[in-house]
Amino acid sequence: RIVVIGLMLGQEEGVLLKEQFVADFDAPLPAGGRWLSQDPPILEVDDWMSRKACKRIIAEAQHLGLAASTTPKAGMLRHMPPEHLMQHLAGFDGDGDGRFSRPEIRASLKMAGALLADVQLLDDLEEHLGAYPTLHAFASANLADIVETAMQARPWLQLRMSEQAWLGTTSRQRQTLLKKLSQLLGVPLAEHAEDLQVVRYPGRGQYACHHDAGVRLSVNGRFAHSKLRVLTAMIYLSDVNSGGETAFPYVGTSTTLSDVQEFPVRSCQGDVATRAEEACNQTGLVVQPRRGKL
Repeated sequence: RIVVIGLMLGQEEGVLLKEQFVADFDAPLPAGGRWLSQDPPILEVDDWMSRKACKRIIAEAQHLGLAASTTPKAGMLRHMPPEHLMQHLAGFDGDGDGRFSRPEIRASLKMAGALLADVQLLDDLEEHLGAYPTLHAFASANLADIVETAMQARPWLQLRMSEQAWLGTTSRQRQTLLKKLSQLLGVPLAEHAEDLQVVRYPGRGQYACHHDAGVRLSVNGRFAHSKLRVLTAMIYLSDVNSGGETAFPYVGTSTTLSDVQEFPVRSCQGDVATRAEEACNQTGLVVQPRRGKL
């Protein structure tokens, strides 16, 4: 089990923090620091936070109480109007043949249901709808009940399986951490950072491949940007015997930024994303967890 903390630096209207934050790969790094990637810029610093500081953050989160993590997509199927559901699902018919293959079904359930469909669920759907169902048959299959039943039986299929607590502006630990990060990055974080997420992943817990950028979707599933996250800082707060890695699956692949921007939904797609979901600790750049690492 591992506890991590995520800091998202928000970009508000009129505050062009992205222009202020430019990675200087030639600048001196703190002890234990190294660049893991330049595109995108990923900096790793060992022993950046002391054992005592990690324990203080965990204690504050436990005092506040950890609750099940959620995603913006959770429950979307239950509340989406039928006409919007049809429009949304149509965007996953990649070849435009009016029917849904298993990869297309899997991608649509990941987006609309925050669920990573496994072989058992795909077999159940095929038995119920037949192979390559039409758009109308797929949209009429009471997908909300199907997704919720699968999640109850196999909770690890959730796009995000973890517990979390939020450290707000009154948190002394948040203030101390932001000050230290500001000194490291040369960016004024205190006025623009979001609340801190303290996250605990249980056995088989995960957060599947996703864009950590604050992207908001329009009705038809295309990108519609509002507040964007310029950077994410994550600190491992505990050691684990196995698991707990953080993967950047597209680092080192031929996937370009323009490719990612063409994805019709917020979640990652394609062969790289599929491999990441099947073996996330073997895909792309994989960062090993260690207490105090930034």
